[in-house]
Amino acid sequence: HTMLVQTHHEIVIHEDTERRLTAVWDSWKNDLIVNSKKSWLVNIFKNRWENEFSTSSEKWEDICDLICTTNWIRKIEILTVNRNSPTKLDYSGEPKIVVAIGGFSLGRGLTLEGLTISFFARTTKAYDTLLQMGRWFGFRKGYEDLIRVHLTSERYSCFRHLAIVEKEIRFDIARYDKRGCTP
Repeated sequence: HTMLVQTHHEIVIHEDTERRLTAVWDSWKNDLIVNSKKSWLVNIFKNRWENEFSTSSEKWEDICDLICTTNWIRKIEILTVNRNSPTKLDYSGEPKIVVAIGGFSLGRGLTLEGLTISFFARTTKAYDTLLQMGRWFGFRKGYEDLIRVHLTSERYSCFRHLAIVEKEIRFDIARYDKRGCTP
C-alpha cells in the first residue's frame, strides 16, 4: 500500500514534512509494539472498524490480531520523492508499505503502486496540474472501500470546480458532435 502526501512544491517543505511524519510514526509504532492491544491507536482503529466495516465478514478480533503483529509496522517506509531525494521510490522486490511525500516528481508520470490514501494540501491555479494531482486519488479493484482522500477545504473547492468544468466540456463536445461540428 502507498500513501501520498502532497504538501507543497518546495523541496524544503517535503524534507520538513518527512521529519515530522517520521517522528509521529516512530511514536505510534513504539506504542503499538509496546502496548499491543492496549494501545490507544488500537482503540481508534476499533472505532473506525465498527463505524465503517461492521458489515464485513471479518471479525474485529482477527483484524486486531493483525494490527498488533509487528511485522507490518516495521516495514513502513516514509520517504521524500523529489529530484534531491537520496532514496528513490522502488517497488521491485518484496511488497512495500510506503508514505511518499513530494511535489513535482510525484506529479509527472510516476505511478504510486497500491495507492489507497492521498493527502493534498498543495495549492495550484493551473487546471493541468490539478488534473495531474486528481489522478492520485487512487483506485484498486477490490479495495474501493479503503480509498481515502484527505483535502483542505480550499483543495476540495478547486477539485469540485474542476470536475464541473470537465463535465461542461464533455457536454459541449457531445453537443457539437451531434451538430456535426468539427474541432
